[in-house]
Amino acid sequence: MSAEPRWDIDYKEGRQAEIWVQDLRESMLSDSIEVKCDRKAVTTGNIYVEYECLRRGKWCKSGISTTTARLWVFVLIQDEFAIVITTERLKSIARNSYRKLSRRKEERDGSHPTKGVIVPIQELVSLVLREASC
Repeated sequence: MSAEPRWDIDYKEGRQAEIWVQDLRESMLSDSIEVKCDRKAVTTGNIYVEYECLRRGKWCKSGISTTTARLWVFVLIQDEFAIVITTERLKSIARNSYRKLSRRKEERDGSHPTKGVIVPIQELVSLVLREASC
């Protein structure tokens, strides 16, 4: 005998996933989402979370420190792969990275230098999965 498929449970979980994707789409339309294209992430294995920007010679809060977005999306491979995370969870993970001095980073390759933290992608995924299983 074959196992009985649990279509009722699978359906509910699938429907919840569809609702989440619809919510994500609505967030994108209402500007409550922050999208970052991290070109270096594929080669470094890290994402960069900005928290300050140099403007007129003074460091000012920016990025994760000032965002009003509900969700953040890190596009790692254009048109193929991205990480979606709530801003609150990202703030928590970025704070933990900030405590490790070696993860604080200054980027000077753009028109406005920034300060931020490095978060290893594997660590980010592991933390999110671990918290979800609790």
